[in-house]
Amino acid sequence: MLEAVHSARPLPAVQDETPAGGGAAPAEPGTILRTDPAAEGFSGSTSGRPGAGIVSLDARRRRLPAAAAAAVFLPGIALGGWSLGAQSEQRHQEELLAAREQDRENLLLGASDATTHRIEVEGGTATLFVSQEQDTALFVSTDLPDPGPGREYQLWLVQEDVPVPDAHFTGGQVRTWLHGEVADAAAAAMTVEPAGGSTSPTLPVVAATEI
Repeated sequence: MLEAVHSARPLPAVQDETPAGGGAAPAEPGTILRTDPAAEGFSGSTSGRPGAGIVSLDARRRRLPAAAAAAVFLPGIALGGWSLGAQSEQRHQEELLAAREQDRENLLLGASDATTHRIEVEGGTATLFVSQEQDTALFVSTDLPDPGPGREYQLWLVQEDVPVPDAHFTGGQVRTWLHGEVADAAAAAMTVEPAGGSTSPTLPVVAATEI
C-alpha cells in the first residue's frame, strides 16, 4: 500500500479561469450576490448591465430609517389635520354666535320704542338699552368697579313694586342680557349680592332707573 502511495502521480494544478483582461470583479464586502434568475427558477429578466444583480446592504440600511420616519410622521400629519379641522370648526361656531349677538343688538337698537338709560355705579358708568315692545334689555359697562371678594352685582326688574331677580355679574367689562319680563317692568335696579345672586335684594340699592 505504501508503494502505491509513493507511486501516485500528483494532481494537476487548478487553473485560474478568470480572463486576464477583465471579467466580473470580486464582490466587495457588504454585498449580496444574486445568481442568474433563470438558473434558480425565477421568472423575469435582468437589465444586462454589470452589477445589475447586486443589492448593496448600505442601500437597504438607508431604506429602513426612511420607512421608520414615515411611520412616525404619517400619524402626526393625520393628527395635525384633525387639530386644524377642529380649530376651524370652533372659529366657525364663534363667528356664528357673534353674528347672532350682533343681529339681536341691531333688533333692539332699531326698535321703535328703544330707549337708552345711563347709570352711575359707585364711580363707574353703565348703560341699559331697553325695548318693552320687544321685551328685551341689554346692560353694558366697560369700567364697572369690583364689587369685592365673594360678591356680585345683581339686576332687578321692578314689577308692580316687587323686585324680581335678574342677571348677576362681576365688575370690569360687562355685556349681559336681562332674561326677565321687561315688557311688564316699570323700573330696573342694581344691588351688590353674595356670589351666585339672591332671591331678594340686599340694601342699599347702588343704582336704579325707570324704564
